[in-house]
Amino acid sequence: MFPPFRNAKGPDTRTPTKGPNHLKRLVFPALSQNLARRSQWSPGEGEFTVRVLLLTIVVLLSAACAGEYSATPEELARYEFFAEVQVNPTAPVAGRMVNLNLELSSRSNQLVVVDVILRAVRADGSVMHEQVWRQVTFHPEEVWNLTQGFLSRTDERGAFDVVIETRESVSGKVLWTGPGPTYAFR
Repeated sequence: MFPPFRNAKGPDTRTPTKGPNHLKRLVFPALSQNLARRSQWSPGEGEFTVRVLLLTIVVLLSAACAGEYSATPEELARYEFFAEVQVNPTAPVAGRMVNLNLELSSRSNQLVVVDVILRAVRADGSVMHEQVWRQVTFHPEEVWNLTQGFLSRTDERGAFDVVIETRESVSGKVLWTGPGPTYAFR
């Protein structure tokens, strides 16, 4: 490296025109001037400061982009459904047929194969009726309509909730669970 320039009045603030640090002093003139104002400036000090500055920029940019690099296609997939359930008759009678009309809409952003589970659950948490449709293919924004009926017991009393659940067919992972309406036997 170059030794500092000296004259009779003190350190010289001129920059050398040759050498490995010449381009850095041209690119970062303010940095070179600040370093030149110090007593006993040496070109190696500027090199260290530039390295620290560049390292700081790299660390900040990599931290800002870390989320993009770690996302996989499976993580970017969005699986949402919307369900509407109607019960006929609206006031079910014990010992008679209860019809459930289900309209399930896919709000997912890609094709998905799911198992659709429809449950009628009593207030105490026990399952009154369960129907499973296996390997149903949903395209994005697709609507699926069905009517399912079951014969209730003659001694049914109290309220029941209709619950809809979608599970991924391959892994069994729950993608969506939606509560339906609550009905009471008369």
